[in-house]
Amino acid sequence: MATPAVGHPFICADETSCDWEKVTLCAFEAATSEVGQPITPNASAYLECMDAAKLPLFYTPTIPKACARSLGLNWTMIDQCFGGSRGEALLRAAASRVSSQIGSAGFHIPTVYVDGRKVCPVGKTDCDYDLVAGALGVVDDNF
Repeated sequence: MATPAVGHPFICADETSCDWEKVTLCAFEAATSEVGQPITPNASAYLECMDAAKLPLFYTPTIPKACARSLGLNWTMIDQCFGGSRGEALLRAAASRVSSQIGSAGFHIPTVYVDGRKVCPVGKTDCDYDLVAGALGVVDDNF
C-alpha cells in the first residue's frame, strides 16, 4: 500500500514521493493541458512516452526531460514548474479534482472514469484490484 508522501496531505501512486506525478502535471501544463480538463494530444503523447519508459523508483529528470524534448515541450519551463510553487499548486489541484470525483478515501489503481462514470475493464464486473493507492489523474475520453 502506498504511504503519504512527505509534505503532502494526499497519497500518490509512487510510494517514495509525488515527484513523478508533479513532473507529469508540469509537462501537461507545458503541453497546454489543464487539471480537470481533457488532455491535449501533446500531453497524451508525453504520458505515452513516460509509460513506455522503465521509471526508476526514485525521481530523476532524465526520462521526463527526454520525453519533453522529443515532443518539443519546453523543458526549462517544466523543470522550473517542478522545482517551484507552481508544481505544488498543480499537485494540490489534481488531488482536489480526484477527491471531488472519487472521494477522499483510498481507491484502487487503476480507477478509470469516463464521462463521470466509473468503468471496469472488459470482462470485469467488479472494479476492485489488489493494488490500493491514491493517484492524481482521472481519464476523460474527450481528448
